[in-house]
Amino acid sequence: MSHLALCAFLLASCSSNTVPPTDGAVDLAVPLDRSVPASLAVPDLADPLGQKTLILLGSTDGLGTPVVDASTDEAGNLWVATSDALYVRRLGAAKFRKYTNTDGLHISYGVSAVAGAGPNEGYLGLIGYEDDLAGNDTDEQKLRGKLEHIHLLPDGTITSLHYAMLHSDVSDNYYETRSARRLLYSHQGASAGHLFLGGNHGITHIFNDSWGDHVHASVWWMPEKNQRMGEWFGLAIDPATDGIWTCGRCACGLQRWNPDPRAWVSQRPGYQYAFTVFTGDHALEVPSGHEENFRAAAVTPDGTAWFLSRRYGLASWDPKSKNYKYITVHPLPALGLAMDMVADPDGTLWIADDQHLWRYRPSNETITPFALPVSDLRRLSLDDRLTPRALLISTGDGLIIFRGK
Repeated sequence: MSHLALCAFLLASCSSNTVPPTDGAVDLAVPLDRSVPASLAVPDLADPLGQKTLILLGSTDGLGTPVVDASTDEAGNLWVATSDALYVRRLGAAKFRKYTNTDGLHISYGVSAVAGAGPNEGYLGLIGYEDDLAGNDTDEQKLRGKLEHIHLLPDGTITSLHYAMLHSDVSDNYYETRSARRLLYSHQGASAGHLFLGGNHGITHIFNDSWGDHVHASVWWMPEKNQRMGEWFGLAIDPATDGIWTCGRCACGLQRWNPDPRAWVSQRPGYQYAFTVFTGDHALEVPSGHEENFRAAAVTPDGTAWFLSRRYGLASWDPKSKNYKYITVHPLPALGLAMDMVADPDGTLWIADDQHLWRYRPSNETITPFALPVSDLRRLSLDDRLTPRALLISTGDGLIIFRGK
């Protein structure tokens, strides 16, 4: 890529973009029904279908499929990602509005995650160019994917800041973060307003459009001493320490809190804990080929950390024990291909495999299926800022919202 072409690409990627609504766009200027209590005034969380506790949103609501992730922002807007677009249902609106590159987005290879943030803002996780020889990639390939920061404007349009230049703090020669596997935006506690990106390689911390890139708990395949990491699908805030639990391809860990993104990366030691979950000694030196393939991490109200592995199932650890020997495996023989997990405020866990939703009760170690109108489950998100809380279930056939007990 020539210097001029690269500059043009960066200008397009990093500038704000405001595009007028296209013909046929949904009119978002729908007055809010002020009779709806503020605690319920969230799109469909305001439940236009009546007093139902479970609804399925799809094409009749202006929503495309497959849904890969969903989240709410602090203004009550519902953000939904499909594999190729962003859909937003604004507070009080009747239908979703679709946004693509025509509206100012920067989708190259697909969309992987979404996170509602402050009022009328959110983040879209993108798939970038990934290969095993990243040092040989062109400048344009390095700048694709990652994520973008989006603001909703009153007229229905958006602005978007694409983090094309996101690279390692160590050197601008290292563009190891290419794709988002999961986005976690903190709405409360010391980390409120901070975003964490679980990526293909490491975990990135973002605040006020600046970043610290990146951290990861690595394992070493032995005896060849081959370092392994990546695939950070598991992210969860630890309320007791404000640290963040991270679980990826091979290991889990609790990264210490620091409000400055770059200091968060450079602090030593960074990880308060780092371990393998499903090995006998929980060490970071493991036999060659050992992977644990985590899909989620969660923390229940009692402070217990939970880890969901696609290969080995469910495990937990109470960090107050300060001893890895108390890591406990919880057999789930009925569980299919693990997809995601979230903790409910009542202390139970919602666990999704690709075909079923399960509710696990740690108090008596029982797991029961939860009936849904569709299958092909992709991701779970839980908004406990609402009363009652809202469980968002992303599926290949639409978005399910559950607000029952």
